[in-house]
Amino acid sequence: MESGVTVLLDRYWWSTYTYGLDGGLASSIVTDMIAIEEAYWGDLVPAMAFLLLPPRPYRPEIDQATYERLSALYRNVARGAPFPVHIMDESLSLQDATVHVHNRIQTPPNIGLGES
Repeated sequence: MESGVTVLLDRYWWSTYTYGLDGGLASSIVTDMIAIEEAYWGDLVPAMAFLLLPPRPYRPEIDQATYERLSALYRNVARGAPFPVHIMDESLSLQDATVHVHNRIQTPPNIGLGES
């Protein structure tokens, strides 16, 4: 992929990790599942990631206790990321979150990025 191209992915492999562990899969199975995706991506890593973790889930079918477990797992994987992760944990509408992400990807690299 050429430098300067913006690609937005929903979820990445982080959801495999969080939902797999929360669903009771053995960590070795989850790790093997993720290895397939990592093999496909090779040396490509995101320039940055956005993790949306508002106080309450966007989807009403997810109860608060489940959401808090999933959020903790997402935070754990974000801490180990080898690239900047911008954690958005405030209450934002999906539209406002989209605008925020759009504004961030317009910011020159290494300016105001990192875990927050």
